[in-house]
Amino acid sequence: MFYHTPTGAVLHHLIIVRKRSILLSDEKKRVGERLALVRGAQKMSQKDISDAVGVPWRTYQKYETGVREVSAEFLVNFATKFSIRPEWLLSGMGGMRALSGLDDLKSIIVLIEEMLIEKGQSITPLTKADIVARLLRKCLDGHHVEKSDVKDYVEITLTRD
Repeated sequence: MFYHTPTGAVLHHLIIVRKRSILLSDEKKRVGERLALVRGAQKMSQKDISDAVGVPWRTYQKYETGVREVSAEFLVNFATKFSIRPEWLLSGMGGMRALSGLDDLKSIIVLIEEMLIEKGQSITPLTKADIVARLLRKCLDGHHVEKSDVKDYVEITLTRD
């Protein structure tokens, strides 16, 4: 999957460069650091990630430590599985997450509504939009939003108002 963004051309170029296998060791290490960052945000082990994207654990371990260059197939699988922008993974440019988080958005809104119903409270649409924006930003930064996160935001908002 390729994204129609200004960095789409960069991604295309990076894929071509990668086919020539000329990533420097520093670049491989930075890609590995970004893989580890995603893994940490997902709260998964290297084995969990390798199973999820269909590569041997040792191969993934070498990707993450920068010993081995990521393959184009791995890049696409990883980016798709974890909603990560491939150009960010390769270059660090732009945001981590692909803005395809409609499911994230829907889940956040539903959790806020459930929390408000549970507490027998209501908030203004603008306040609700502020909570949604903060939680969606957290998702786009690569973090998983838990029900406890929504609860914290709603409780803070209710005590302020």
